[in-house]
Amino acid sequence: MDTNFRKILDNKAVDAILALTASSFTAGAWGGVSDLIGEYPVDESIGSFVFTRLPEEASDYIIAVRGFVEDGVSRRFKLYSNGYEVLHYPVYNGELIPYPAVIEIWTHEQTPVGTIEVPETTMLIGSLTKDEIDIPTQPTYTLTSRAGTVPANDPCNPFCSTLCYP
Repeated sequence: MDTNFRKILDNKAVDAILALTASSFTAGAWGGVSDLIGEYPVDESIGSFVFTRLPEEASDYIIAVRGFVEDGVSRRFKLYSNGYEVLHYPVYNGELIPYPAVIEIWTHEQTPVGTIEVPETTMLIGSLTKDEIDIPTQPTYTLTSRAGTVPANDPCNPFCSTLCYP
């Protein structure tokens, strides 16, 4: 757990629900590395956050999170690992996810070719708010996926280059 952030959470955090809308993504044939096939941008009003409850593991894909630190540098974590992915990022362990952030959907060796259905998925977060507020109920932030596919050799994947794919 990010202990510096944990101290702040005690005073200013708001527990909230992150809900990913059900979406369809297209997965190609396994090319030896995991492909980034979809993204859910995190709402600006959430700010930086930590996960307090992770989503259930999915059999057809891996869920990861990427937060941007500064100058294009990002921190990325897999929310779980099933051992079939070739995605060399650490598994999430309570670290602070800086804003702006994106929830990502990645393929793995067992991902079927074709349409991958991601059902509505929820997770709990502790989010820093810009102002101290008193919220009597748990807010829900619904995240909508970006249309289309994101190629694995996109600059956000430092482990692949155009040499990975013909």
